[in-house]
Amino acid sequence: MILLTNTYILLLLPSSFRLISYHCIKIKYDSLPQQLLSWLLKKKAEGYWIVGLEQTSSSSPLHEINIPTFAQNNNKTVLLLGKEKEGIPVQFLQTVDTCIEIPQFGMIRSLNVHVSGAITIWELTRKTRLLRERQQQQQAEHEQHP
Repeated sequence: MILLTNTYILLLLPSSFRLISYHCIKIKYDSLPQQLLSWLLKKKAEGYWIVGLEQTSSSSPLHEINIPTFAQNNNKTVLLLGKEKEGIPVQFLQTVDTCIEIPQFGMIRSLNVHVSGAITIWELTRKTRLLRERQQQQQAEHEQHP
């Protein structure tokens, strides 16, 4: 997993980083839009699944998302989070493979971006692990009964 982050986020979840493989990148704020766009396109070309966490007209609920086979196999995912209240700018939304949202009930429109990111990382990791376990079970059954 690759996190585009700042020191504040790293201080919030230090124990979580022991559970997942991650890389952090830092981009200078004054050149952020162009550098981030270039970086996202580069990662897409390298086979990463680019996921945006954003409420859009075409976003899928997090619990219904299907992880593509290539992402299951290569374990390369970029999770793009937007700014509080503003979300992900349109220029970046155009680079994502999938937009997902966390369904909410009642009057709440959105969760804090750090909380949303943590929930999404947990759910995508859980789904990926379940898929791998199923694949390993099927492979073991196939080897026992060819």
